[in-house]
Amino acid sequence: MEMQQLEEENNRLFINAYGLQDELTRDEPLEQITLTVNPKYRYGGNYPDTGGS
Repeated sequence: MEMQQLEEENNRLFINAYGLQDELTRDEPLEQITLTVNPKYRYGGNYPDTGGS
């Protein structure tokens, strides 16, 4: 979840810096956070939420 928040903050900064508010959103689905320790990325979006970190 922390990496998702960091990714969304990066997206917000780039969107604002380049004036892309009408073209992009800062939202980043958890399944798109490309860390091999992220089970939602590693095993796909159907991996159950465990509630842990």
